[in-house]
Amino acid sequence: MNRSITTIASPQPTTPNQMKQILLIGPQGIGKSIAANRIAIALGCTSVVHEWDGVKELPCNVLAISNYDLFIKGHGSNPNLNMPALMVDTPQALQTLTEALEHQATRNQ
Repeated sequence: MNRSITTIASPQPTTPNQMKQILLIGPQGIGKSIAANRIAIALGCTSVVHEWDGVKELPCNVLAISNYDLFIKGHGSNPNLNMPALMVDTPQALQTLTEALEHQATRNQ
């Protein structure tokens, strides 16, 4: 694959009164769960749901983590997402994403 980080759905507008739900998806074993808290904090999410199948209802202000196989099994290969989603396919892409989000969050403070 040539791409490392891909936005697969456009971000939803969020205000303090709106729900924020963000999906991080990638192959199993690249470190999504390890990076989850850092990413959630940088994105302003207050919780993380691991191994989301694309079906179960999510709480407000959440970063949902899923791997390709689990997500496709629960949601289908052509999902109609109603949330912003980031797809990473390598540990290096995940590290780059994490650092970029943390940098942006620091600049916005």
